Amino acid sequence: MIVFLQIPFGAGMGAYETLRAALGAEHVGWVGRNVSIDALRKGLPGRQYKVLGGAITMAHLEALEGISLFTVVTSDPVARTLGQWVSVEQNSEHPQHVVSQTLFLREVLELNHPFTGLLTNALTRFLTPSRKPPTVGFATSVLSEYPFLVGDAANPEPYAEALATELGLAPDALDADAFRARNRGQPNEEMRKLLEKANLEDIRVIKEIARRRGDQPVLRT
Repeated sequence: MIVFLQIPFGAGMGAYETLRAALGAEHVGWVGRNVSIDALRKGLPGRQYKVLGGAITMAHLEALEGISLFTVVTSDPVARTLGQWVSVEQNSEHPQHVVSQTLFLREVLELNHPFTGLLTNALTRFLTPSRKPPTVGFATSVLSEYPFLVGDAANPEPYAEALATELGLAPDALDADAFRARNRGQPNEEMRKLLEKANLEDIRVIKEIARRRGDQPVLRT
C-alpha cells in the first residue's frame, strides 16, 4: 500500500480524483471521504487499499501494516498558509473563523496566536513522527528511515509519472495537474518575509529535500 500525505491547502488537492479514475474507487482509501481517522488509528481492519491518502500525518500511521511507500508533494509554504487563511475567512463554520474576523493574518503571526501553529509549517508537522517536536531534523529523518517518493508542485509531471510507475500503471495514467498547487496570489514583500519567518521549518525541510534530490526531478529514498 502507498500512503499519500496530502498537505492541507498545498499540492495534490486533485490526487483523490485522479487516483480513483486510474485504480478504481475500491482501491483508494481517503481520510475525509471513505476513511475516518478513528479507523486509521485502529489499523483499518478488514480493508485493503492500493493507495491510502488524505490529511494524514506520520503520527497517524503507527497502527498500519503493509505500507510499501510514503509519498508527498512539496509546495510553497507561504502560498499554502495564505490559502488556508482565506478558507478560514470564508467558512463561518470553521472553529477559527472568529479569529480571522477579529485579527489580521499579520497580527496572528506577530502575536504568535495559538492558531499560528495550525497555519504554518504543515509539511514539517505531517512528516514528524509521533511524540516528536515538529522540526526539520525529525521531519527529514523519516526520509531516511522509510521509503519515500517526494515530488515538487512546481514540476508535477515527473512526479505523476513516477507515482504511476510505483503503482504499476502506464506513465501517463495520472493527471499531473492533480499534483499542482493552486495559485493563491502573491503577498507584498513585507508580508512574504513575515510568512517565510513563520514557515521557517517548512522552508528548511524543502531545502533539505532539494539537496537530497540533486539534479533529479523527484526524490526516491
